[in-house]
Amino acid sequence: MSRYHKKIVPDVNGLIDLYAIAEAFGVKSNPQFHAFKKIMMAGERGHKSLVQDIDEAIIAAQRWREMVQVELVVPKN
Repeated sequence: MSRYHKKIVPDVNGLIDLYAIAEAFGVKSNPQFHAFKKIMMAGERGHKSLVQDIDEAIIAAQRWREMVQVELVVPKN
């Protein structure tokens, strides 16, 4: 099994949701999950266009990058 293959536990109805996928792949920060969710469901939720979701995913990814850069400069004790 490669690092791109993960065991994902379905919910009680036998379905797999984005939370389970994110957990399996180690998504840890809120902006990272927000970008992941926007990319996975881009244009599919009915109230925002594909372009809007892409733009919001980029904004979330940029925020995640900022947070990672701060952590590299100011490590947690």
